[in-house]
Amino acid sequence: METRNKNKDKSKTRPLSKDRTVPSSSRDAGRVLVIKDEPESLIPWYRRLGTFLYDNEKRTVCERSRLSATPTGLSNTPLIWYKENDEKSYQKYIKAIDNLLSDNTRKRANKTELGPCGSPPYGYGEKPCIIIRVNKHVGWSVKPIHENSTYYKDVPANIKKLLENKQEKLYLTCDGFHSYDKEHIGKIEYYPNPPGIAADVFPLDMYGSSPLLAVQISEFTLGMSIAIECKMWYDGPTSSLHFLLYVTPKNVAV
Repeated sequence: METRNKNKDKSKTRPLSKDRTVPSSSRDAGRVLVIKDEPESLIPWYRRLGTFLYDNEKRTVCERSRLSATPTGLSNTPLIWYKENDEKSYQKYIKAIDNLLSDNTRKRANKTELGPCGSPPYGYGEKPCIIIRVNKHVGWSVKPIHENSTYYKDVPANIKKLLENKQEKLYLTCDGFHSYDKEHIGKIEYYPNPPGIAADVFPLDMYGSSPLLAVQISEFTLGMSIAIECKMWYDGPTSSLHFLLYVTPKNVAV
């Protein structure tokens, strides 16, 4: 009995392999089983996506309609899915960001502020970029969050530090949705950094361009469906959006 428990502990702390795939003995919620008579479940992220979206419907606190992300809106499912080192499989994501950044470019913020996420191939396929856009709402005016705000207690420590230094903006943060997503999401970089939007641009000009921020994800676990949540912090209920990232390892047939 004691020996079995020792072995169990070892498997829990077993490190990831060098190619960032998960050891076959690892037990993780990001992996999905093939269900009999359910052919769609052969797609690794299929059942996870259904559960993820269902769970999110219960989260009524967040105002999701305030934000949108490119290229996650290419289908009815908020998903980025491609194969490692397979340019063909992620070409559509590059094209989607191309279209976004070429639309009314002169009115948009300088694309150099978006770093590597401001020019093709936008980090695909090792370090994919997601462009976050604030959606236009007639008359929607907003102020930076402050320490006397009802919502201040939920603000992450790094954002509080920026606010304490009088960098008063609307700030974006992204992270794994669940604890196991946080474990596998790897590294997140923002462009510009810190990822803030000046409050004086609101309400947005309905004929102008929306503010853009970029998120770049790297060193994440391959072959794992990773649920990601991004939040915009200001003096009001948090605006958020959610999507899944799944990159198939190159040695796995699709």
